[in-house]
Amino acid sequence: MNGDTRAPARPQVLLTIAVVVIALIAAGTFGFSALLLGSGFAAGPPAAPGTSVVLWVLSGAALAAPVALLPTLGFPVRRRTSLVVAVAVVVTAALVGVLGLNQD
Repeated sequence: MNGDTRAPARPQVLLTIAVVVIALIAAGTFGFSALLLGSGFAAGPPAAPGTSVVLWVLSGAALAAPVALLPTLGFPVRRRTSLVVAVAVVVTAALVGVLGLNQD
């Protein structure tokens, strides 16, 4: 017998849903702002592309936050795996936003 008598952590489903909803709202806000700043909105010249890139990265980070928090929320996922997938989500969202959605 081992001395570990702790019960396995149960996933915090309601907290996970709250984190996902907040992350989607934040990602949508950052993405919409990046889309406006990266295109010729209202027939004006586009703003500096650096601002749009930063906002796309923030949008990706907001999308990746629930993935990175899965081990903390009690889901049986290795922390390293969740962080690698979260980084992949940030990079993918930023690249799709900058290269695919911004209009030059």
